[in-house]
Amino acid sequence: MDPSRLIISSEQQFKKILEGFFLTVYNESLLPSHGIDHHRRVWRYAVELLNLPGNTPEDSRLTDSLIIASYLHDAGMAYEPGPRHGWKSAELCRRFLELNNLDEKDFPGLLNTIIEHDNKDYPEENNDNLLKLLSLADDLDAFGFAGIYRYLEIYFHRGIEPLTVAGMIRTNAAGRFRNFSRCVPGNIPFFINHEKRFIILDEFFKACQAMEPGYAEVVEKIRQITTSGQGPQFFISLHDDNPVMTWFKEGLIKEMGYQQ
Repeated sequence: MDPSRLIISSEQQFKKILEGFFLTVYNESLLPSHGIDHHRRVWRYAVELLNLPGNTPEDSRLTDSLIIASYLHDAGMAYEPGPRHGWKSAELCRRFLELNNLDEKDFPGLLNTIIEHDNKDYPEENNDNLLKLLSLADDLDAFGFAGIYRYLEIYFHRGIEPLTVAGMIRTNAAGRFRNFSRCVPGNIPFFINHEKRFIILDEFFKACQAMEPGYAEVVEKIRQITTSGQGPQFFISLHDDNPVMTWFKEGLIKEMGYQQ
């Protein structure tokens, strides 16, 4: 079946009520970069993945479950911001299903997918298509300028020191990219585009480790903003003569769709 028809059907049925529910359970001021905009982007990446050869859904069960998982997988971070937060997101997903008179049995694997999406061990063979697609879509939002900001925000929120954060982020992101490389052919435009985004993130934190001028200032400014409860939109409103800051803000605006 044409995936675009299934995607449109799932969006018409679920998108509005998912966004409404998410905004009632997630505190945007706690982790702004993991708010509704992050989940919208994850669904957008999920749609792109569904349109790749080999991922075409047979019926609406996959697209329905995937849009719900895309919008609720990180909802639990408002209550449990640690690395394993999927269990709390699954609790909120179960509440969403109950509030909308939806039977959990009609969404096979949905709750387990949300629970397991934050497990980044990535088995070599993953026959769970729903979990694979959600993990990939979520990981794609960890690359590029958006990924740089999201990583820094959550790592600082977890109390990780600026001097050690760059190396940890490079290691984590490299694992995500290896999984992406296993799952998506490397010669198609979709892969090449996101490979470039991974390189942007990796080169940024490589420069931070090398203490290149300007990069540490960006990291410190993000640390100040995130620890004060502000988010990316406040960050891009700042005026600074640092050329690295200007380059980073321009990229962030483009990727996150914000206005300066």
